[in-house]
Amino acid sequence: MDLVNFSIWQARKYVGKTDNITQLPEGKTPEDIAFGAIEKVWSKTRGWDPEKYPDLLTHLKWIVKSDMQHLFSSKRHQITSRIPQFVDRIENDAVYCEMDQEPSVEEQLISKEKEEKEKKLKAELAVAVKGDEELELLLMCIEDGIVKAEAIALETNWDITRVYNANKRFRRLALKILNQSNSM
Repeated sequence: MDLVNFSIWQARKYVGKTDNITQLPEGKTPEDIAFGAIEKVWSKTRGWDPEKYPDLLTHLKWIVKSDMQHLFSSKRHQITSRIPQFVDRIENDAVYCEMDQEPSVEEQLISKEKEEKEKKLKAELAVAVKGDEELELLLMCIEDGIVKAEAIALETNWDITRVYNANKRFRRLALKILNQSNSM
């Protein structure tokens, strides 16, 4: 049941809190994604190393998160999900050409450098929290835009003190990584 709830939580990240999460792209449901993760581990499509990842549930959550991301980033979904937005713009006579204004070469370079630095820091942070279940779950929340302590407590079923303590540990670790990155 925890895995299904996690799958629902991940689905909300993509469809929003007001939309229907029972119908995902390709006719799937959050339950399908959760049970699909279990099936992948069972059939050894996605391997599980108990020595490396002692908590099976955390490993399954990573699979659910990955599968959900792939489902919503598929070309088929991206094309079909934009159709209603396009129709709304035509109906409101508000067709905008947002692509007409290209950023300058300098802006593109700055943006690319910033993205690369952020990717590197995120990767280093993901490696640093590996094996610490609290910090892994906290990182998942942050990546999903859940940053308020109360919201994290609701999503993780932790008491607020545990959230504050995990946040302190996470910030110290993030600052350490950032300082190391800046000193290079």
